Amino acid sequence: MSSSPPFPETDAEIEAMVRGLVAAKCAAVEGTGHVFTQRFYVVGKQAYVDKLGIESSADGNYEVRCLFVEFVGYEDLAKGCEDAPHYHLIYSMRAVQEFADVREDESSSSQEFAAYVMNLRAAFLTARDLGFPARLHHEPLSMDERIRIDDDEMTGVFGHIAPFVLKVEVVPNG
Repeated sequence: MSSSPPFPETDAEIEAMVRGLVAAKCAAVEGTGHVFTQRFYVVGKQAYVDKLGIESSADGNYEVRCLFVEFVGYEDLAKGCEDAPHYHLIYSMRAVQEFADVREDESSSSQEFAAYVMNLRAAFLTARDLGFPARLHHEPLSMDERIRIDDDEMTGVFGHIAPFVLKVEVVPNG
């Protein structure tokens, strides 16, 4: 029987742990590629290929495929004690897949990205406790705006971009 690691004591430690748990949940979804939990600086696609070994597509070309998970704030809830209310940790998540027209194998990035977005949605409809049933519960994943095909400001590639918001309720004194 495996046991969960101890629950962190400070809110900052809780946030760091939750961000890691959210990233791990995302990484388990087929098609995610790399998951990043903090910003970093690289210039253009080639730097991503050189630095991170981006996944190869079916025709042998490299394509950027990644998800960014970023802590963007919190909100106190009207639950719990006055000096220790339950609260939401709020995460911005952004999925990026480089655009690829119909490939030699008849696949396309548009088909793959649509399937990926729906699989990511499904992953966040189940197992909402993130491993701590009495302390952490996330809401379903919601879209922050519509999916678009555009230049991505973080990767420098032209591709599919889907912005999401995820709220995780924290019970500080479980």
